[in-house]
Amino acid sequence: MILSKFVFLAIGNYFGATTIGGILNQWDKLGVFDYLLPFLLVFAVVFGILSQTEIFGGNRGVWAIISLAAGLLAIQFNYLTIFLNQLFPYFGVGLSIILVALILLNFFVDDENDPNKKQHVRRYILLAISGIILIYVIFYALGEAGIGLSHGWRMQDYESYVPGIILGAILIGFIISLIAQRKP
Repeated sequence: MILSKFVFLAIGNYFGATTIGGILNQWDKLGVFDYLLPFLLVFAVVFGILSQTEIFGGNRGVWAIISLAAGLLAIQFNYLTIFLNQLFPYFGVGLSIILVALILLNFFVDDENDPNKKQHVRRYILLAISGIILIYVIFYALGEAGIGLSHGWRMQDYESYVPGIILGAILIGFIISLIAQRKP
């Protein structure tokens, strides 16, 4: 046990990384986050789409070449890297908000004692929350990266409106749920 820790520290010091943060910094310097991971992401998505649609008759070699070309073309310029670097941290925050909403909805909504089993209401609430968070995260990432539809549109210019929009959406959702519950 002590020997393995000593070997790790000796190798880590040799390569300049004794902590996880040091290893991640080395990977950053090597371009893992700027080139390798975006390439693998594009390659996997394109290959998955081609394999599901079987557009070229199931020829895996053609799928691999097309996926390779798409991946390399995507990382040729810095747009994808900048966008992904802005997107995924906010995506993680959005997922945590959705997880908390799911926990709270399951905590306060009791489907066992509900005679109508209105589980679909909970799904629509989660879908609405997820949609709002998704739109916010995508536009924020595009604005921060300075690319795409939001070029020149930055979320900081409109952040003061976000609480009002969210409150309005909640109010509209509440009114819709009241209307949907009344049956003549």
